Amino acid sequence: MNQTKYPLITKKELLALFVPIVALALHSAAWPFVKPHIWFAFYTSLYISARIGGERGGMYATFFTAILVYLFELKPILGLVKTNFGDYVSMVFFIFIGIVFAKTQGKLDAQLRELKISNQKLKENKEHLESIINNGPECIKIIDSNGRLLRMNPACLEMIEATSIEQIAGKSILEIVAPEYRAEYEAMHKRVLAGELMHIEYETIGLKGGRRHLETTAAPMEEDGRIVHLAVTRDITEKKIMEENLRSINRHLHETIKAETEKRLEQERLLIQQSKMASMGEMVGAIGHQWRQPLNALGLYIQDLPMAYKFGELDEKYLENYKATTMDLIKNMSSTVDDFKNFFSPNKKAEQFFVEDAVSEALKILASQLKAHNIEVRLDTTDANKHQYVCFKNELKQVLLNIFANAKDAILDKNIKNPFIKIDITQNETVLLISIEDSAGGIPEDIIGKVFNSYFTTKEETKGTGIGLYMSKQIVEESLHGKLSVHNTSNGACFEIELPIGL
Repeated sequence: MNQTKYPLITKKELLALFVPIVALALHSAAWPFVKPHIWFAFYTSLYISARIGGERGGMYATFFTAILVYLFELKPILGLVKTNFGDYVSMVFFIFIGIVFAKTQGKLDAQLRELKISNQKLKENKEHLESIINNGPECIKIIDSNGRLLRMNPACLEMIEATSIEQIAGKSILEIVAPEYRAEYEAMHKRVLAGELMHIEYETIGLKGGRRHLETTAAPMEEDGRIVHLAVTRDITEKKIMEENLRSINRHLHETIKAETEKRLEQERLLIQQSKMASMGEMVGAIGHQWRQPLNALGLYIQDLPMAYKFGELDEKYLENYKATTMDLIKNMSSTVDDFKNFFSPNKKAEQFFVEDAVSEALKILASQLKAHNIEVRLDTTDANKHQYVCFKNELKQVLLNIFANAKDAILDKNIKNPFIKIDITQNETVLLISIEDSAGGIPEDIIGKVFNSYFTTKEETKGTGIGLYMSKQIVEESLHGKLSVHNTSNGACFEIELPIGL
């Protein structure tokens, strides 16, 4: 570790040693006048030596003076005085006083050095602070109790479109505050002078007429014995412009969302209407299939009347048989109409029912078509295995009918041998699951994720609308609060309807 090395004696300390010599010369020359006060001149020289040479210079001068006095005055070298005991006591006291002078001067020198260092640091800190203030991006200004501007940094001058402090110094701050903010700013100024820390946003009007949005934090500060208003101000004009742009974008976005929502609702209404029309088409087609056989039978019976009359078979027994048979056919046709009417009745009241019954009622609509194409339906409907559920029954039946109709069409399009539609119904503590699997070979992987999209269909334009499965998913997820999904199996496509338990 390096240690500071001091010289044995410095120039100032050497100069301090000449003071006692000068004092001795003066003392000897003026002896006739000062002989009663032998130490008078040397006390003065001690003080001067200590001031010149500091603590060490004072020490050196003290002992050097004592040696000079002893040699030249207490000893009869010059023959000035006769030595006695009191002179030696005076010498000891003189040395003591010299040491006190030297030590005191040393402390004073140390304090002066510390004070000088402190003043230098204070000056440097002040210059550094002024540099920060003058070069900083924030506006810093000082306002007196009357609201007059005292000082401000260059950032402030730029904000108010001024080129020098002389343009604004001494003027009221309210002159550059926009009129609509002056009352608020004046109230804030008074509260700051009362000792509060304040924050305010306002607008200024520059010397060239430009307006800016500013954000100010103000605090009281004591300066030259008075309370002034110190403010740090930031330009938030760009922030305000961005906020206004954001509000404008939000308003436009809100209007766009509202318009798109209305458009979507209108599309939903159209889809629902199209779905109803498609369902009615399915219904009419199903009624046609259901009625084809009884209508053919009625036609045969009607054609048989002339032949029975011609061959004399038109007796009372024949007519009774004819009446009973044709009325059975008509009742069967009327029952079919009632079944379809009940199926599509708009009942929006939740009811408790057996899920197997709802499946059977949906299958009944397509029964004649499925039978005509030898499509086997696999469903366990024994009472012991039935599952009860509470929801909108007709909506669930509409979903089932759409899935059954799609399965039937897929089987017919691919001319599947030994076709079937398998329905499994299971239940646990949280979910009732209806699985509907067909034997049509499945849905291609590249389109299976699109089957629930509106207007998406793989059928010919005259055979499909692409809204049946879309509406089915909407009904299951929005009205029945469940989930409708599809995946492929080794046989074909499997649609799963998950309905929550205890919702």
